[in-house]
Amino acid sequence: MSPIDPYFSKGLSVVAITQDECRVWSDELAPDTAPLRIHPRVHTGKKQFHTANKGESHRGHEVEKFSKEYLESICMSLAGAKEILLITHGTGKSSAFGAFTEHVNSHRMDLSTRIIGHIEVDVTNLTDSQLLALSRDWSQAHIS
Repeated sequence: MSPIDPYFSKGLSVVAITQDECRVWSDELAPDTAPLRIHPRVHTGKKQFHTANKGESHRGHEVEKFSKEYLESICMSLAGAKEILLITHGTGKSSAFGAFTEHVNSHRMDLSTRIIGHIEVDVTNLTDSQLLALSRDWSQAHIS
């Protein structure tokens, strides 16, 4: 089998998830490739509000960090993916990795079997190009 092209991996989607944004790259892993950006809907009210000055969302204790609507939007963006590489802050039930995999295992088993790897990094402090470089390095090491 020939080695994969580090910039083009047909069928591999890279998904970088935080509670405030999801970035999705499909097939193309070139350094300047722009991701699809998905944002959760921010509700205003007693339990959750949006601070326009800082662009931060503040959540009350009873509000889920990862709404079903947000997670399903991510799943819909991955409909054509043959393989999925997740990039999140960490693992566990309260993390993006835990929330997304729990949702996929419960509601989208078709996507569950396509998740082939996970990279744990500080997603919010990395640029798109840095995340893509991590993805290329991971795919070179794990896909042959």
